[in-house]
Amino acid sequence: MFKKILLVLALGVSVIYAKNELQDVVYLKNGSIIRGDIIERAINDYVKIQRANGIVSTLKMEKITKITKEYPAKNYMPSSMENSSYSSMKKEKDPLIAFVFSFFIPGLGQHYNGQHGKGIIQEVLSLGAWAMVAFVDDTDVKIAGSVLAGTASLWSMIDAPIAAGKINNNNQYYYGHLIEYSTDNKIYGFDMGMNGHNLEASFTIHF
Repeated sequence: MFKKILLVLALGVSVIYAKNELQDVVYLKNGSIIRGDIIERAINDYVKIQRANGIVSTLKMEKITKITKEYPAKNYMPSSMENSSYSSMKKEKDPLIAFVFSFFIPGLGQHYNGQHGKGIIQEVLSLGAWAMVAFVDDTDVKIAGSVLAGTASLWSMIDAPIAAGKINNNNQYYYGHLIEYSTDNKIYGFDMGMNGHNLEASFTIHF
């Protein structure tokens, strides 16, 4: 009898623990997948879901395919079993933050993504280019330095959000859009990515 009681208690604790580890996942008809915690639900009208980065999205029910609860990553490991290095590898990246970091300092967005080698290369290119502009009197060298500085900055700003999105996809974290703004009845989304060798941008409105 005592063993049966212990078994029931153990199963109960396991179920509670598993529920705490699960997160809400909303699948949209346009193919987007939103992960987080549902904080408000109006039956047959809308749901509000808060993502890990604090953004709250309002999603109309007619745009939703299904709502489930899932583990946050494919190769899931309970948080109590994770070590610090595993946690840092699995940490989600906000593409907008990566872009802003690179906008102000080339390479900083890459460091935010954990791509330190690429970040150092972009920093060295940028610093070297500005040194050419500041300390060399030759006009041609100054022009070349300006072009190099602009190229390094543009490379960093384009690469950082794209790399952040790829990291999130590999870890099964989805933001829906690179930049997203939600109102009561619409979701405005801006995305940027590579199509072959071409950089493409798109703007989407979900009604």
